[in-house]
Amino acid sequence: MTEGRAIEIFTLKNKRSIITYEMLPDKCKFKWGKQGCEISKHDIDKILKEFFTNSEKWYLLDANVSKQRGGLGTYILNNIKGLTQKHASAVAAIMENEGSLEYRINGRNVELRKFN
Repeated sequence: MTEGRAIEIFTLKNKRSIITYEMLPDKCKFKWGKQGCEISKHDIDKILKEFFTNSEKWYLLDANVSKQRGGLGTYILNNIKGLTQKHASAVAAIMENEGSLEYRINGRNVELRKFN
């Protein structure tokens, strides 16, 4: 875990958008473009327990705000206060960098799976 220092990473699909984040004891603060946001560690744990229920299954990133396809973006939109479906791109990249998730590109889709 990278607690207490700012880290720069890229979004998972195109590797062009920079995300800067810092893991704090109770939350993760991140900046993506001009947008500064945060997600609590409780909410990250909730994503891992409630959304990624099967570590063998690949789940859609689902960050396209014009379509809801039941992936991580839809889960965040419906369950994490203050974040939208689009924030799934940053949250997934952070979780992957922190070692909670792995990803693959399958055609035009980013698919995610949690590590055991």
